[in-house]
Amino acid sequence: MAAVAIFLVLGAACVFAAPPARAAGKYAVAGIDHDASVALFLRTLKIAAANNDAKKIASLAAFPLHTSVHGKPGQTVSPALFLRRYPAIFTPKVKKAVARQREKDLFVNWRGVMIGDGEVWFAPVKGGRLKIIAVNN
Repeated sequence: MAAVAIFLVLGAACVFAAPPARAAGKYAVAGIDHDASVALFLRTLKIAAANNDAKKIASLAAFPLHTSVHGKPGQTVSPALFLRRYPAIFTPKVKKAVARQREKDLFVNWRGVMIGDGEVWFAPVKGGRLKIIAVNN
């Protein structure tokens, strides 16, 4: 009889327990809730890079933007400075990495999502919007 009572108590506890946590998406470790937003961001960046649309790429970036130009780390503090330095920042090597990147092969960690071998990093910023946070050439 005691065994039946314990079974009933445990069964009731299971019914009233907290619901299971929802499955985390592929990009959850980077703080990204919706995997589809990554695919859309990558597609938008690929189109802008293919069209050499510096203004569009600047609109996709968070400032100050971490940059590494010719191996020298620094920051690009504004969209205007980004536009002036665009040829030195978004080099053919960076554009090639963006063009070749497939969404299914993106690397992700707590810092964000990496394109290529680290040529471009993007992550959610204030308000959760995805933005480019680093460009390394």
